[in-house]
Amino acid sequence: MWERWVGSVGLILAVLTAMPAQEAKSDRDKVQGKWEVVEIVTDGDKAPVKDATVVIDKDKLTLKLPNENPDTLEFSFKLDSAKKPKEIELTPLNGEFKGKVAPGIYLLEGEMLKICAPSDPTKNLARPKEFSAPDKSGMALLVLKRVKA
Repeated sequence: MWERWVGSVGLILAVLTAMPAQEAKSDRDKVQGKWEVVEIVTDGDKAPVKDATVVIDKDKLTLKLPNENPDTLEFSFKLDSAKKPKEIELTPLNGEFKGKVAPGIYLLEGEMLKICAPSDPTKNLARPKEFSAPDKSGMALLVLKRVKA
């Protein structure tokens, strides 16, 4: 009786290990797409976010600000999901801080994405430990909601 049970378990394990492993999606894959900006806070000041969007395509994040401020900011980014909290490095591709790395953190929960990083990467601030950008912190918090296709 036990021999049949052990043999069955052995057969099941052999079949499972022979099946192609399905790769789990990485956070980089999960953040791809279009996002609506829900909130932007810089040093305690909330910015208007009406019609602001973010598009993430491969390793590039593009922030399109509302019509009142028609700037488009582009960043390259790298994620490290093994860290706690998860880490992101944002490097502006245009604008005043072009080429300066901003060490940040991110949180991806379902259809929401939060990113917190120094608002001025030239000040060499330490990576934030929490998702907030209080007055005189030098931090910026970006809260995004995925746009349904």
